[in-house]
Amino acid sequence: MVNSVPEMIEADSGSINAQGGLTSAGEFLVLYYWDGNSDLVTDVDYIVWGDKVEAVDKSGIRIDGPDADSDSSIYTNNIAISNQEVSPTHIFTTSAQRIHFDEGTQTT
Repeated sequence: MVNSVPEMIEADSGSINAQGGLTSAGEFLVLYYWDGNSDLVTDVDYIVWGDKVEAVDKSGIRIDGPDADSDSSIYTNNIAISNQEVSPTHIFTTSAQRIHFDEGTQTT
């Protein structure tokens, strides 16, 4: 821990790797919440920009996390990658911003 902020925990060994940054090319960024015990994480927010190559759909994926039992939990249906909106890449000194806090028909 640095400055009382816990380090990121990898979803899979090697999944964070050494990249450590974002580019203006096609990427995605997701903010998760995990209680440290449950099998599954909860998506708090998610953005795909540039293209859909890195987009994620966890629908139907089973995970047995660190809880006491050996039962796996399954993610409910996410939006299919083909239906996910892509934010355009931004130019230097600009940014993408969420303009509504609910899911649905957001426009920029």
